[in-house]
Amino acid sequence: LATSACLSQKGVPFQLVDREGLAGGAYRRLYPAIELASPARWISLPGLALKAPGEYVTVAQYSNYLQTYAQHFGLSPE
Repeated sequence: LATSACLSQKGVPFQLVDREGLAGGAYRRLYPAIELASPARWISLPGLALKAPGEYVTVAQYSNYLQTYAQHFGLSPE
């Protein structure tokens, strides 16, 4: 997503593909309450801060962030 956002900002054509056809598709298959092992400050993507309620986020929170990130940059995975 981050690479696609950067390419889009530079006007470089690209194709964003996700097996699920949605931003962060793989996270939709995981149990939503699992807490990710990486601190939120290290998994935030460029251009849109991940607003975490604590030091870590759940799968559901990160999945929502990835969807928001895609919408923010107008990205539409296929």
